[in-house]
Amino acid sequence: LHTPGHTPGSMSFLFEEEKLLVAGDTLFQGSIGRTDLWGGDFNTIETSIREVLYKLDEATTVITGHGASTTIGKEIRTNAFVRGRISLPDPTTAVSGPVRCHNRLTIHFFR
Repeated sequence: LHTPGHTPGSMSFLFEEEKLLVAGDTLFQGSIGRTDLWGGDFNTIETSIREVLYKLDEATTVITGHGASTTIGKEIRTNAFVRGRISLPDPTTAVSGPVRCHNRLTIHFFR
């Protein structure tokens, strides 16, 4: 599955019968891939997650590029960057205060 945003060519690999997704650096447990490096784009990764990954069966297990595995359903309900079916503002411009990324790094954004 083409899931650009972290990089223009980002891919995720779906094993439909096993309900298993290898998401690489697109989707993490409670977070998403970085979009501040060359070719990264928040709006693009958000669209990839909403329009491609969040349309998968909620029971699909997600193997992430870093950290613990998760499920599509859990991320739809709890992901702080791309939650549910509503759009959140771009965190690089609209968030004040600390934001945890990749379960390790805390970044402080200010407007």
